[in-house]
Amino acid sequence: MRPLEATFRSIRSLHAWLCLSAAVLLAVTVWMVAEEYRRPWRRYQRAYRRLTDDAPEARPPGASPAIEQIWLPDLTID
Repeated sequence: MRPLEATFRSIRSLHAWLCLSAAVLLAVTVWMVAEEYRRPWRRYQRAYRRLTDDAPEARPPGASPAIEQIWLPDLTID
């Protein structure tokens, strides 16, 4: 189908709006990724990974870097 001579909006302005909205979308996406990377708890997570991954020989024999759950069979919850 052949495009009409008279359009409702200017094609140049539509292209400008498309470029502007794409740039805004890119900026917001980069901002969201950066904010997620700078969360306060990530610092503790990185420190824990450094402790557990970098020096396995520094741990005493039999020590596990994982969190171990202690279960008390006599403890009841009412």
